[in-house]
Amino acid sequence: MSADIDVHRHPERAVHDRDVANSILDQSLIAHVAFTTDGITFNIPMTFARIGNSIFFHSSKHGRFYNVLQSGSSVCVDVTILDGVVLAKSAYNTSMNYRSVMIFGNMRDVADYDMKYAISEALAEKMVPGRWNDCRHPSEDEIRITGFLELPLDQMSVKVNTHGPSDKKMDEMLPHWSGIIAFKTAMSTIPHDAVAELPDYIAEHIATDGKNT
Repeated sequence: MSADIDVHRHPERAVHDRDVANSILDQSLIAHVAFTTDGITFNIPMTFARIGNSIFFHSSKHGRFYNVLQSGSSVCVDVTILDGVVLAKSAYNTSMNYRSVMIFGNMRDVADYDMKYAISEALAEKMVPGRWNDCRHPSEDEIRITGFLELPLDQMSVKVNTHGPSDKKMDEMLPHWSGIIAFKTAMSTIPHDAVAELPDYIAEHIATDGKNT
């Protein structure tokens, strides 16, 4: 990766592998974007998509998110996948298994129309692979009134924890249960109307719990 940020807390969990970072970003649907304006700090959950070595966001051009960040204000973006709760015999050593990417930098406005269109496709495909070919594509006016922002993946901190309980020696013989409560995505559909049958690509996406992204 181009510029790793030093990990001070649990440095053994730091990962210096671009493929791992990309995998986490590609599997995650939500990023939390933190920025400060007028002395107030905001942390906004946003959908996003990765294209190459950048991630992209879209927002109303009339909103705070776009108007503050397109000016080049610094941001901190966090993406986390929770894989499980790790229960040790003591409350002190209880932890979580997770995969996370923290990105630092400055967003920049995307002006090119073709790139905006490509981002729109990437965002639709991020939601459910195959969706772009089964929905109305954005009109020129919809592209025009939407703000698109790019954040290069130049400065990142990647952490992964996959370990089981780490009990202190004095706790090992205590009678309390220890282990991992694993988290698994469960998907189902709630039809809005009966105009069309459930497409195969959605059924397949649900069957794999979204792991085909």
